[in-house]
Amino acid sequence: MATRGDVLDNPVTGQRLVFRMASRETGGELLEVESVYTKPSPARPPAHYHPHQEERFEVLSGTLHVRVGDAERELRGGDVLVALPGTPHGK
Repeated sequence: MATRGDVLDNPVTGQRLVFRMASRETGGELLEVESVYTKPSPARPPAHYHPHQEERFEVLSGTLHVRVGDAERELRGGDVLVALPGTPHGK
């Protein structure tokens, strides 16, 4: 189980996950992970949804292209997007 400060690197996709807050710290209420893409890659998260939880995206820098429901969005540094429970989202 991941803990605060853990880092996972995927050398194939260039994705780095930095665990900012682990669910054990919040009684299972929150998992906060920073996802950094260190190289261009088509291997982004596929479309998926969470039946009972929301997913919040906050772009710290760069650009994020994401599909939420039927809409494609381009987010830039400072932008925030929330995918509500049951809403398909991904690349």
